[in-house]
Amino acid sequence: ADGPIQILPGIWLGSEDNVRDWRGLMERGIKAVLNVAKEVQTDFDQSVAQSMRPFMSTPDLNAPRATAVGRESTYYPAHLPSGRPAMHYLKLHWSHGQDDLVHTGFPAAFDFVDRALERGDGVLVQCVYIVP
Repeated sequence: ADGPIQILPGIWLGSEDNVRDWRGLMERGIKAVLNVAKEVQTDFDQSVAQSMRPFMSTPDLNAPRATAVGRESTYYPAHLPSGRPAMHYLKLHWSHGQDDLVHTGFPAAFDFVDRALERGDGVLVQCVYIVP
């Protein structure tokens, strides 16, 4: 109810509701969201990520477009009509009881988190809360 919980410096654990709380994310310095719940859709899942090219005014046609996690850019520019701030977002379709995460899931997740922390961004790891 009070927002996401910081589990390590710069890394927060939160819910679907926390991802929609733009003000709360910005107050905590969270500028990256890692969604590891395949059941949960966010505003980012309907948006299109854009490549960040901070130092080039023209496209570099020889540069690869995929990031280190093998995906297109994770950067989503601000959406002024909704008030959504610019954010990095990555969705990994993990399920409960999945047994291959060490080899297939964790490398991409750790890379995303490491890149965010290197930029000085806080990271919200979004998961599903299971009600007993």
